[in-house]
Amino acid sequence: MGRLIDLQIPTVPVETPGGAFAVRGLSLEDIVNLYNEHTAQAGTLFDQFNKWAAADGTGEELPPLGEFVAMLISQAPVLAARVIAKAADEDSPEGLAMARRLPPLAQTEALEKIGEVLEETTDIDAISCGNDQIANAAVQLLAERRLAGKVA
Repeated sequence: MGRLIDLQIPTVPVETPGGAFAVRGLSLEDIVNLYNEHTAQAGTLFDQFNKWAAADGTGEELPPLGEFVAMLISQAPVLAARVIAKAADEDSPEGLAMARRLPPLAQTEALEKIGEVLEETTDIDAISCGNDQIANAAVQLLAERRLAGKVA
């Protein structure tokens, strides 16, 4: 059996007129950090994502990702650039600046590929279920210590 540090995280190339770079899917830590740093935008986008994801009416198949990516870029360009920079492992001021300067088609391609890798490698339902279990455990712990409603 291999070692954790020897794992190769799946990446896909993004081609731009100025060259290519690789992106990976976002980790749970990436997603939580992005959400915490962009709470207002992320909450609105999450609501819109749910509407977009339910667009086919069955809830079994997602509509084409391009529609959601276009909405993300137009409504939250800094958040979109942060996603790209994180997925390219360039989450620095310089990496964010470059992600913000990418042409719109390159940003769209990068975000679509990040979504594809994330979808192939992540069970979103399991993450959601895990988050619910953590939240419930935290509420129970606060209640047991008589802190429920007192912590902001």
